[in-house]
Amino acid sequence: MNTIEIPEKNIKTEYPSCWDEMNNEQFGCVMQNWLKVIDGKLNIYEYLIIVLYNFLGIKRAPLDKWKDRRLSKIQLEDKFANIWQLTETLNWLYTEEVTENKPVLLLNYYELKNRIPEIENSGGVKLIGPADGMLDITFGEYRRAWDYCELYGRWRKMADLDKFIATLYRPERQNLDAIKHQPDFDGNHREPFNPYLTEHYAELLGEIPFWKKYTIWLWFFNCDRYIKEEDLDLNGRPLNFAPLFSRNNNNEEEETLDDTELGLTKLLYAIAESNLFGPLSEVDRTNYIDVLTALLYWKQQADKIKS
Repeated sequence: MNTIEIPEKNIKTEYPSCWDEMNNEQFGCVMQNWLKVIDGKLNIYEYLIIVLYNFLGIKRAPLDKWKDRRLSKIQLEDKFANIWQLTETLNWLYTEEVTENKPVLLLNYYELKNRIPEIENSGGVKLIGPADGMLDITFGEYRRAWDYCELYGRWRKMADLDKFIATLYRPERQNLDAIKHQPDFDGNHREPFNPYLTEHYAELLGEIPFWKKYTIWLWFFNCDRYIKEEDLDLNGRPLNFAPLFSRNNNNEEEETLDDTELGLTKLLYAIAESNLFGPLSEVDRTNYIDVLTALLYWKQQADKIKS
């Protein structure tokens, strides 16, 4: 945590120096106002001041915000002085890159923690999301979620985003109290995934704030990248699935799980044919990490034979 003292405002407090140190209210401020930056409603200087004030617990009147938006960067620097210097401690929130000779701002959000573990509409219907790191989703959930995730990324249709979230977020299991103490309880509090109910759950998400939906979308990408690239600690043993998704530079004909020619549906049939997890329906109900572990084992055995 950063520690700051502002005598003229009688402030001495700590504020986050990384994502892990944010509470949920601070996180909400960061994400909601970042969307305003994307939409062109705020510039990066306004954004940093708003976030810093939120971190420090300083309240600003609407009239002050209206006046500040009409000041130049230099005028803002003169007015805020110490506050402006403090905004430099928030540079870890974003990165500026140049794309097609134009500066592009990117949010440095890579958390695996599910900041929105559940969502609830005004009717009191509560949907529960996956665990941190998305390690408790099934292969079927992942296949469907990835399809809707790509559709939203391509066309930006809210219906696709709602279906994406409705694939991952579902009601609590009705028999949870009876099974959560059983030795074979898998730890999943959500009811089993049923693709035929996705449309129904998606209809319940209309009034959920967009910033929460957008955060879930980004979080899915974070978890997906981590699973595909980083070491996972599973039962005290590190596993890395990168070989399944990275191409060998010496073999351009080698397929990976990210190749569109292979596709997750084709992969589903290939796994079912092996009968390791059972028929198609059982493969889709199998934990996604278990499927990847089996694929990694098969690849390692195939690589040994080739060598």
